[in-house]
Amino acid sequence: MLENGWRDGPIYVLEILLYDPDGYYETNEPRVEMAKFEYEDIKHFSPGVSAASYYYFADPLYDVDYEEIEDEILVAEMPEEMTQKYWGVKREVCKVSLLVDIDYENAYDVIFGTFKTLKDK
Repeated sequence: MLENGWRDGPIYVLEILLYDPDGYYETNEPRVEMAKFEYEDIKHFSPGVSAASYYYFADPLYDVDYEEIEDEILVAEMPEEMTQKYWGVKREVCKVSLLVDIDYENAYDVIFGTFKTLKDK
């Protein structure tokens, strides 16, 4: 644990999208986005995250060009301007699942199984 309270490693993000107002996806079905953000150095982060800081972990999911590396797992090397804007995020690995495909029987495996898969990418 670092002095600022953060763990020295990637940050894992889960975002639930109930609708897609910006037309990012081809369909407007509810989705779950699971991602791993890798940073150049999180020692400079301030302690904790306020609600006002939400966009640092949501916006990088969008305005980047992804490359599919395997089985719907996407990776993006962040352009320098995004690295500067979003606390030094250098790389993002993510997977998107439809919310309707997740239920009480598979939620743990879908969500935490995906995070475990992303850990090694």
